[in-house]
Amino acid sequence: AFEGGSGTAADPYQITTGGQLLLIKDYYDKNFVLAANIDLDNKNWLPIPYFTGTLDGPGYTIRNLQVSRTDDGQGLFASISGNAVVKNLNIKGVYIKAGSTDYIGALAGVIDYGGSILIENINVILTENSLILGNDAVGGVVGAYRNRGGYKAKFTNCHVESVSTDYTIKGNSAVGGICGYAQNENFGYTVRIENSTAKVSVYGGDYTGGILGQTHR
Repeated sequence: AFEGGSGTAADPYQITTGGQLLLIKDYYDKNFVLAANIDLDNKNWLPIPYFTGTLDGPGYTIRNLQVSRTDDGQGLFASISGNAVVKNLNIKGVYIKAGSTDYIGALAGVIDYGGSILIENINVILTENSLILGNDAVGGVVGAYRNRGGYKAKFTNCHVESVSTDYTIKGNSAVGGICGYAQNENFGYTVRIENSTAKVSVYGGDYTGGILGQTHR
């Protein structure tokens, strides 16, 4: 089903097409590496429901990601959890129109519980006709981070950029350039955003920020 590999850390599954990318849903706890740029051709992408494995870019680009569905949790992934690592990936040209649903982001709708999650070297580029639109918890990379068990997530070297002020991130509440909403029910660090930038217009009602819309304990 994949271009190669066996799904281990030493020999990850190799992905070169959109069809192979979608197959992650059946092997959600394995290791993957992109071996080519992938054009999703603005077809209505079905977000990968759940991911606990490792996906390495490494510097390749997923283009023309379009999602128009009625479920909460929209993006390349609906949910990232466990000890997942997603790194070294570019996402260019994003159109997610989900004005009545929550947890919307180019990479993932929500980081949910988990262990120690790393989101590293992710670049989201909003090009012609790009839009990330949702109701609550809307972000350029991830819509929301929800922690209820002392787990940790780190965003490092994540960058969101729009080629024009016409291509934006919009929501009604908890809207941010990197992450819309971060929930922490424990004392101490559970989510960290480092060395990251958002050069994009962000529009929202309550709790709107350039990097992070809302944090809550």
